[in-house]
Amino acid sequence: METTSTGIGSSAREIGLWVAAAFVARIAFFSITPHVIDSADSILYLEAAERIADGRFAEVYPRIPLLYPALAALAAQVFTDVETAALVVSLAAGTMLVWPVVALSYTLHGRAAARISALLVVLWPWLIDYSCRVAPEALYTTLWFGGLAIGLGAVRAGRAYTVLLPLTLFALYLARPEGVLLVCAIIAGVASTAKDRRTAVRRLAPSVIALVVAIPAHMWLMHSMSVHAGIAPRFSTSSVEYSFISRGEETVRTAAHLGMRTIPVMVGPVLGVLAIAGGVGWRGHERDRRAELAVVLAAVTQFVAAALSTYPEPRYVMATVIVIAMWSARGAALLSRAASTSPQYRWLQHGPVTVITVMMVAGIWPNVVPSMLGKKSYKPLEYKFAGRWMASNLEPGLILSRKPQVGYYAHMPTSGPAPEDSIEDIRARVADADMRYVVVDERYSTQMIPALTPLLDPENAPRWLRLLKSDLSPYPDARIVIYEVVGGSLAP
Repeated sequence: METTSTGIGSSAREIGLWVAAAFVARIAFFSITPHVIDSADSILYLEAAERIADGRFAEVYPRIPLLYPALAALAAQVFTDVETAALVVSLAAGTMLVWPVVALSYTLHGRAAARISALLVVLWPWLIDYSCRVAPEALYTTLWFGGLAIGLGAVRAGRAYTVLLPLTLFALYLARPEGVLLVCAIIAGVASTAKDRRTAVRRLAPSVIALVVAIPAHMWLMHSMSVHAGIAPRFSTSSVEYSFISRGEETVRTAAHLGMRTIPVMVGPVLGVLAIAGGVGWRGHERDRRAELAVVLAAVTQFVAAALSTYPEPRYVMATVIVIAMWSARGAALLSRAASTSPQYRWLQHGPVTVITVMMVAGIWPNVVPSMLGKKSYKPLEYKFAGRWMASNLEPGLILSRKPQVGYYAHMPTSGPAPEDSIEDIRARVADADMRYVVVDERYSTQMIPALTPLLDPENAPRWLRLLKSDLSPYPDARIVIYEVVGGSLAP
């Protein structure tokens, strides 16, 4: 990789090869794994994309960040349906993540570490999976690192970086609710890396001015749709009160869970040890400590935002984990260099990279092999089968189901029972809402609502339910049963 005057550039040809490798890895993964919408949030993004594509902007749910569904709506003009379009957006964004990560790693730790960071992005199972989902995580993560890389370029070189920075940061703001926090952290972080503060202020001023205008304008637009809108979706005075006061204790527990369980599991022992080696390893000219501090500030901000959500989900800290992995790449590069300079251990110089590659491939294995062998996939494919069967064979009606994915594929509305509901409570809900169908699945519903468990066996069905289908699941340990409500039998 050839350095440039900015310190963040690298060979376009080599980065192109890494991007191509990332694309091949993701296409291969998508081709051999089953695909199904496995998140209620995904459905909200798809609904928003459909409304944007149809020009029904006032009907867009204001708590959904706009960028991902807007891009999906644009892609839907080319591809067959909005779900495919949303997947294309994720695939493109997840593939392009290689560029900013390589640029940052090159700036922080040099050529060898940048190449190992590229290898991690190409093969990391978490990142491959996010690139093949209907979700904004791949897009958000790429903008996250792109904002840092372009921000460093703006401060240190100016030129086109100064123009690209406000566009990238505003896109980051629109990608996820916590984007507004990351925008502030990135500007503060890259500004602190400048040796000439006047030059930094001059080069960052256009971005700050543009964002000061654009963010309130977006806030006004969202407020015109909903009185619950804040500076960002799900980010308002009420959400701050929720995280710090109403559920302050839960926020602390979430932070502890993220720090002591979620992140250690995502990083794993190999990358964890290498990150320690990269962090405390001997000094060298290939280490930009000012840039390191800027990246760490952004990573810590992302961790805090994840804790404030009160949900210790891995996707909320993926950017923080990638930052840790950049130090793992440095540790691997240092160990390889040390081995290469020692005649006794020269044969170990490729050891760190080999271990990382084997570990990443082994991590992909559990997501690929079970479905290839006909065993239960980690994705609820039975939801798609059930929903499509209902769409083809049944009249539309309201479905009682804990998860909305079946209803999405059936093109029918869904309402879910509460976890504490008894079977009598469920019957009352069905009667009150005039529900037409009840769908019970073994994967999630019966785990969350124990009262539904007997309904997995149609022989246990009460007289107000009539069996329609019970053999749609491809997995014997992930049954799904579809009932029709017998209206005349709902009375106690």
